[in-house]
Amino acid sequence: MSDERNKLFETIEAHKDGINWILEKQAELRAELLAFYKVDISEIESALSFLDDEDAPTEGFGKKAIETAYKTFIEQWLRSYNLITPASLTNTENE
Repeated sequence: MSDERNKLFETIEAHKDGINWILEKQAELRAELLAFYKVDISEIESALSFLDDEDAPTEGFGKKAIETAYKTFIEQWLRSYNLITPASLTNTENE
């Protein structure tokens, strides 16, 4: 093995607790995202669906509210994910 690989393995070994913490938090965030898609967004849609009835005073409000809830959740989720993920793993567009 090259010296560079040895240094990489030594670095991983030295920081394995931190790496494990990051992986656990990323897994928790993925579970949260899955729950949002499977449960939360449908509950939000159900709760707001009555706002787009023909008799509703502001047509399309429910749809806009759902889109806003979705957009806000995804933005916050990405922000959380990026906070716990080393920058070199998430910012590959600068390479």
